[in-house]
Amino acid sequence: MKVVALVSGGKDSCYAMIKCIHYGHQIVALANLFPSDDCVDELDSYMYQTVGHQIIDTYPQCMGLPLFRRRIRGTPRYKELKYIGTEGDEVEDLLILLSEVKRQIPDIGGVSSGAIASNYQRSRVENVCSRLGLVSLAFLWKQEQGLLLQEMVEKGIEAILVKVAAIGLDPKRHLGSDLATMQPHLLHLKELYGINVCGEGGEYETLTLDFPLFKNARIIIENFQIVLHSSDCIAPVGILHPSAFYLETKTGNLDPVIGDEKTPLNRSEMDWIIEVEGNDIPSDYKSDNWLEAFPVDLDAQCKWNLIVSKTTNEILSIGCWVQSTPKSMEGMDIHLALVLKSVQCRLKVDQLGWDDVLYIHLYLSDMNQFALANDTYLRYITEENCPHGVPSRSTIEIPLVEGDIGKAFIEVLAAKDKTKKATLHRQILYMAGQLGLDPPTMLLVSGGAGVQMQQALINCEAVVKEFGCKLVSSLISLTVYCPAFLTSCERSEICNTLVKYMHKETTLGGDSSKITRNSESNRPPILFILAAMLPKGALVEVKPVVYVPLCEDDHDSDDKIIDDVKGVADADINEIEGFSYVQMTSSCCESFDVCGHLCAATLTLASDAVYKICTQTLHDVCTIQSSDNIEQNKSLTNIARFCMDVLHKRLQKACLFWEDVMSFRVYFVSNVVPFDKLKMAFTEASEIYGFSKEPALLKNDTTFGSPVTSFIPVLGVGGNAEITDVIACELFASRS
Repeated sequence: MKVVALVSGGKDSCYAMIKCIHYGHQIVALANLFPSDDCVDELDSYMYQTVGHQIIDTYPQCMGLPLFRRRIRGTPRYKELKYIGTEGDEVEDLLILLSEVKRQIPDIGGVSSGAIASNYQRSRVENVCSRLGLVSLAFLWKQEQGLLLQEMVEKGIEAILVKVAAIGLDPKRHLGSDLATMQPHLLHLKELYGINVCGEGGEYETLTLDFPLFKNARIIIENFQIVLHSSDCIAPVGILHPSAFYLETKTGNLDPVIGDEKTPLNRSEMDWIIEVEGNDIPSDYKSDNWLEAFPVDLDAQCKWNLIVSKTTNEILSIGCWVQSTPKSMEGMDIHLALVLKSVQCRLKVDQLGWDDVLYIHLYLSDMNQFALANDTYLRYITEENCPHGVPSRSTIEIPLVEGDIGKAFIEVLAAKDKTKKATLHRQILYMAGQLGLDPPTMLLVSGGAGVQMQQALINCEAVVKEFGCKLVSSLISLTVYCPAFLTSCERSEICNTLVKYMHKETTLGGDSSKITRNSESNRPPILFILAAMLPKGALVEVKPVVYVPLCEDDHDSDDKIIDDVKGVADADINEIEGFSYVQMTSSCCESFDVCGHLCAATLTLASDAVYKICTQTLHDVCTIQSSDNIEQNKSLTNIARFCMDVLHKRLQKACLFWEDVMSFRVYFVSNVVPFDKLKMAFTEASEIYGFSKEPALLKNDTTFGSPVTSFIPVLGVGGNAEITDVIACELFASRS
């Protein structure tokens, strides 16, 4: 990935660049913010180190890279931990700076920073990255500081102290001292007083004069002044002001350095420094401007659909797609923008916003346009719009156009009770779809489908660990997406890897904060989906739903719930209203239930199961692919009734109702099952259970008091890696 590195001159930002290159990224530019007044050494900033800023102009010469600089106009205005874009705040200067970097280097993908322990700084960098569609790379984050300091010294970071503000550090003695020399003293102060040895508590700041990425020259400070800010007898505060310095050319330098070995810095000669002016935030990165960029009368020009359901838990489920638009608006980005705009309007009806959204399923018709779609998506779903955490997301390519569902289709799950914490809501963690990405490099691991599956599960485990759980012992359900180009052997490899991982983790034992599996049959339902393509050309994507306990005090009440857990696999369904037939050996219904609390269920139907349902209910040979419309409609109606009856019994077993259902999807193989007729069949079947429809709140808006069904056209679906079924239902219900 091409990366711009934020540099303050400190040791941390420089070491972060070394880590970036170690993990395979390419640093293509530097970015720095500095005081508007050159005579000022240090600003009252919560975000930026500015001591030693006079020397940063030499960095592009030393590294052979362009440097984008901006004078800081803003001040710390929004001081809450989770940042929201605020006019006049110093964070907006970073946004303006990086937006210019992105404008001039469009293929830049990430931003490197030296954040170690400050959530305040890290969250603000992530906020800006989110608004610009960039990846925040903080490779030093939460690393043990003693080890980090040792690594920096060993890797050849030659930095001096330019500010001290802690007990045991004396401006006159220690300012100007190099990091390697100070290391033992810093460790000693940690033992005595508990200071942060990397200076994360503001104990000291450094200025890097040389390190391995300075290929061309090192910086020599010829003269400096000590400026005392506080003469406190316990912890005096002082800074070092460099008054004279020059560059010393390295032997065998890769790039020419301006002037001879002792030529003082002359900024006018440096055409590789780009100073970013202006005070206005680029309009492209203002969400409101983007929303208003489509002066489109949706009702008049577009055929769009928006379906909404509400549960007894005050959960809002929204599905939206645009079936047709004028020729001038046929791009995927416009389809997605219209869909997102429609959903946003519908959220406002219930006084909700993107911050209330827990999860988003994003279905695209062409993954080759993922970058364009992602850029559109990120104009709406930003940290600024979601101060409590952006919603989780999974993205796949499916045959939307063939199913007459436009070019972009999204499902949104939102909570009205304002208790969301990141993507955790009422003990349910809605995780984003995980690829087999190596976290440091953000690249897919090599080695095939099984290796990517293993890495995806490891990534899931890392997320769950942050909530004090283990994946296997807390798993409620799992959806596995595979691209269509995989061979059956590769899909089997994915399945085998999953089985081995779950068995290994179960054998190792779990923690006490989980839902206990009482039997082998009580496993989470697993559904395999065959998609056209996955993001980044991945070979697999996994999407878990996980149970997270409240706290230790709730274990007694949890134990009672756990005793009621009942799992059903390969169900023997002999008697369901209106049906009489032998056991469905080729169908599979799996559910994981916590009585009175939650139910996750999947039902998959293979061709022979469909055939049995059709023939035994109609007492005649009849298939869903019949050329006779009447026979086809009857077949699909009875299949829908069968699915609804089976899932109804699963809900009853869990002591839940359809009003508790938060999501209900019907996956169908698009070249086998006709979408319109399948939709009609399930609509008719749902009426048996008294699904109520409320008055529409928007034109083309269909709102249900009970759950609506999302119909997802896929290339294949199944309860195992063979993925040979033609219809599958996926249901999730929960009650507090």
